[in-house]
Amino acid sequence: MNRTVVLISSLMYLACPTIAMAQSQAIEQEHLAQVLNQLSHIEASLQRTSQSAAIDTRQRYFFDYPRIRADIQIIRDGIQRYQTPSRAQPLNVDELYGQYRLERGGQ
Repeated sequence: MNRTVVLISSLMYLACPTIAMAQSQAIEQEHLAQVLNQLSHIEASLQRTSQSAAIDTRQRYFFDYPRIRADIQIIRDGIQRYQTPSRAQPLNVDELYGQYRLERGGQ
C-alpha cells in the first residue's frame, strides 16, 4: 500500500507542472485573442478618424493613416502566426515603421 501512495504522489508531482503549463497557455491564447479584438477596435477608430479629418493643403504635417494600418496588420499577422504556426513556411519578418507624421511634399 505504501508503494501505491508513493507512486500516486510522484505522478501528481509530475502532472502539476504540465497542468499549470496548459492553463498558462490557455490564458495566453485568451489574452492574445483580446489583443486581436482590440486591434480591430483601433482600426475602426482610425477609419472613423481618417474620414473625419479635415485635409488642409496648407498644413505642413499630417497623420499617416495608411502606414499605421500597415503596422497594425503586421502585428496582427505576427500574433496569428504565433497562434497557428506553420512549420512548412519560412518566417518572413516584417518591421514596424512606427513613424506616422508625414511632411507635405514628401515622406
